[in-house]
Order: sequence, then C-alpha cells, then structure tokens
Amino acid sequence: MAWKSIIGQKRVKKILQKAFIDNRIAHSYCFWGDEGIGKEAVAIEFAKLLNCKNPVLDSNSSEACDKCSSCQKANIMQHPNIEFIFSLPTGKSVENLINPEGKDDEELIDAIRKQLEMKAEDFYHKISLPNANQIRINTIRELKKKLSLSQMQAGRRCIIILNADEMTTEASNALLKSLEEPNPDITFILVTSKRQALLSTILSRCQKLKFDPISDNDLIDTLISKYNQSIEEARLITQFARGSLTQALDYLDSNMKAIREKVVTILRLSLKKKNFRNELYEHLEQLIKANDKHTLEIFIFLVIVWFRDAYSTFQTKSTKNIINLDQIETINRFAENFGAKNIIECIEVAEKHFSQIRKNVQPQLILMSLLLNIRKILLD
Repeated sequence: MAWKSIIGQKRVKKILQKAFIDNRIAHSYCFWGDEGIGKEAVAIEFAKLLNCKNPVLDSNSSEACDKCSSCQKANIMQHPNIEFIFSLPTGKSVENLINPEGKDDEELIDAIRKQLEMKAEDFYHKISLPNANQIRINTIRELKKKLSLSQMQAGRRCIIILNADEMTTEASNALLKSLEEPNPDITFILVTSKRQALLSTILSRCQKLKFDPISDNDLIDTLISKYNQSIEEARLITQFARGSLTQALDYLDSNMKAIREKVVTILRLSLKKKNFRNELYEHLEQLIKANDKHTLEIFIFLVIVWFRDAYSTFQTKSTKNIINLDQIETINRFAENFGAKNIIECIEVAEKHFSQIRKNVQPQLILMSLLLNIRKILLD
C-alpha cells in the first residue's frame, strides 16, 4: 500500500496515521530533517491520504487506497487539492507561468512540467530548476488568491512548500498571515532541511515533525531492490550516504567498482620496494582530473573503508562487518602482513588527509602525501 513506498520513517508515519484516525489534522506542519530522507515523499503520501475517497483504516493505521480517482491524480502530481510551492528562477514569478510572455517562459513551464513528471515517477526526486533559489512574495500572493476561490474537488486542500527555508522575508510574512488565520479545510506542509532559517513566528504555528536519517539496512535494501545494486556496492554507497537516499543516488553515478579497484592497485604500487613513484603518479593523474574533489573524496573514503575492513578481519577473523566482501582474500593477506597497530595508524592518516579536501589543497598533493605516509607506516 501507499506508506510502504516510504523508506523507514516509521515513527513519523505512525504520528500522521494516528492524526488521521483521530481526526486531529494540524492546519500547518513543519517536516524537518536532513536532505534526502523522505520528507517530501511523506508529505505527498499524507496529502494523498487526506484526499483519498476510500482510505484503508484499522485501529492503528490509516493509508490511502492508491486506487480511487483522487489517489490516481495525486500519484501523477495533478490533484487540484494538492499544491506545490517551490523556488523559481530569478526574475520569474507565478504570473510568468499563468501568462507566458516569451520563449523563456515557455521553456520554464516545460522544465517545471518535466520536473513534476520525474517527481511523479519517484517521490524522492528533488525538484531542481536552474538559478532557482528563492520563493518570492508574488508566489505566496498568487497562492492566497487561489485559496480564496472555491475548490474544484471535495477533500482537504494541502499546500506543500518545498525547501520552505528559501522563502524571502516578504514571502514568509505573507504566509504567516495565512497561518495566523487557519482555514479548517486547508493544511500547510512546510518541508525543510534548514529549520533554523524559518521565521520563529512561522515555526510557532506549525506542528513540527523531525525526520530521522534512513537506517543503513533500509538504505541497503532499497539500493538492491529498487536500483539493482549488488550487496557490496549497496553497502559501500551507504557508507557515504549518511542516511540520505538522494546522497546515495548521487554516488550511483560514480563508478564505485572502478574506483575500488583503483584503491587496491594504487595501494599496491605505493608499497613496491623501489621504482614506484613515476608509475604511481601516472595512476593518480588518471584518477584525479580537473581537481575533481568528488572523486578524491570517494577514493580516500574507500581507502579508509578498506583499512577498516582489514582491521576488522584481523581482530575478529569474521566477515560479518566487512564492506569489501569481494576483496576479502586480499584484505586477509594484507591484515596478516601488517598487523592491527599499523592498520590503525593508516586509518588515522587517511582521516586527516580526508579533512584536507575542503581546504583547497591540490588533489594530487593530498593523494601523494597520503600514499607516501601509508608507505612510511607500513614499510619503515
């Protein structure tokens, strides 16, 4: 059913389901928490439930049927009672969307349509428009004008404000007036990963629901079942994601397997007895192009994970907590050759170099320094 499409967030889902069962729907909510953990997806599912013609109920749960005409409209992001507010490009307003004045407006309308289609395919998709970073007062004024008109379909009108922290001060104050005079048939859902950026007066009028990071197990299961990742790749990506599906998906575009293979190759080169520098530098040049900090971050983190695996297998003689399961034989030999003390030192050095990535140090210098330090620890 509908709630099953939401990854984790059991606590939040229970709160919202109980509110529906008890008919205690707040007139305004603030869904807050880290980026990419399902706040927008939950907002859509909740709005769908509030408008469902045949909700599925029992004493402890409630969810949209996902079959009625209302649910079908919500699933394709075309429900007249569910309004989405988000940032528009600089110089553009809702008026440009209602009454296009040229090619640029038509292109913007087409871009928004495509983003909503992508959102309909995956509620976790993040709507993104070029040069869009503010929700301006004209957008809120147009919303208030629309809400003053009779609604087209029975049900509860739900206003979902994505990245609500992007409202300008003027837009926030305009919205505040609506929150101060709640309409019993309207629910506002403000979604944000920067709760502190919202006006305190707005927050005071919202029921605040904190969303938790997605658990590693839930994230791994999702990457395997929905995105066709192997268990090794899913476990690796989860190490980077910090409980965020959108961060995990960012790493799907990176060739993690190829970078992992590079880690082993480059570590081996750095530990050659002699004549290693030129060959090592050539590999680093291939790995890091145009000061690519994203690839550098992945590489060093994979080095850290690789050493952690070596330490774990050395200490426990078990593969239970190993991330690089497909490299276990190599990891076992490495752990036996160098021992726990040296491995811990390598982890500490790698973590220090990882912290240098955001300090504008050249990637090649960071990597060469890291590998020479590892070489000194393991071979001296």
